[in-house]
Amino acid sequence: MRITKYGLMIEQQQYMLVKESAVNYALDTAAKICQMFNDLYKLNQLAEEYVYMAALACKGKVLGVFEVSHGTGNSSFLRPREVFMRLLLAGASSFVVIHNHPSGDCTPSKVDIDITRVLKEAGNMMGIPLIDHIIAGGSDHYSFYKHGLLD
Repeated sequence: MRITKYGLMIEQQQYMLVKESAVNYALDTAAKICQMFNDLYKLNQLAEEYVYMAALACKGKVLGVFEVSHGTGNSSFLRPREVFMRLLLAGASSFVVIHNHPSGDCTPSKVDIDITRVLKEAGNMMGIPLIDHIIAGGSDHYSFYKHGLLD
């Protein structure tokens, strides 16, 4: 899958959309999803917590990547409303949530577990299932799906 990252520039008093990079990714594992976010957004190097969400089509095609929360050095407040508003507008069939732990420790907190449970339940009610919640930290990651917490 080809992921293109765009930025904005001002040139001669006009805004321009600038292609920053385009790379191909096969997003079929948590490790590959984490690698994409580390490459494109430097998620594993950020000093504050960021939460991103990838809205997916039926066959796993990425419809859009959204920043859904930006917090402090050790927390980020995420509400399901912001996630599902974007999912519905994108026409998503499923989604993946990923956030970083600036400490490098990928162990999920109680808050991480609780919000994952809420997103999973809401997704099931809306018919837009949560495929995985991934925590990126340093050179490692944690997948809720891989650890059986989304069953």
